[in-house]
Order: sequence, then structure tokens, then C-alpha cells
Amino acid sequence: MSTVIIGEELKIYTVEEIWAEIKKASKPVTLDMSQIKSIDCAGFQLILYCVRLKDDNPKDYIIKDFGESLFKCMEPYGYTNRGEIA
Repeated sequence: MSTVIIGEELKIYTVEEIWAEIKKASKPVTLDMSQIKSIDCAGFQLILYCVRLKDDNPKDYIIKDFGESLFKCMEPYGYTNRGEIA
């Protein structure tokens, strides 16, 4: 079991490194999103893909703490309801 902590910024400059860390992590993997304060379109795409991984492989991927600051970052993309993502 391993944990991938996604830092405060999830942007085009950090997505590749975070994705590589997720791929090499031993399963089950906990994706800790509690620190995210800023995202761009690339970061948003990674979040959606991680949600899909969790839905397709619920024993292998666990998403920890979609914080309020993350949801505020996602509002411009049309996600205003927790149920739409988590």
C-alpha cells in the first residue's frame, strides 16, 4: 500500500511527475488530494482520470479528501456539487 500526496498546485508543469508517481506506486494506492489549492485544465483532467481509475478499480485506488479548496478550483469547469465528482 502506498500514498501519493498531490501538492498545492496541480498544473501542466506538475501533472506528468504526479502521473508517473501514481503509475509506479504499489497498490492499493491512496491519492491524497487534501492539499490542492490551484489547478488548471491539465490538473483537472488528471483528477477526472483518477476518479475513473477509482471507479474502475475500487480495491486498487482510494481518493482521500476532496477538500473545499479543490471544489472551489473546479467551479469554473462547471462542477459545483460534490456528488458530480466524488
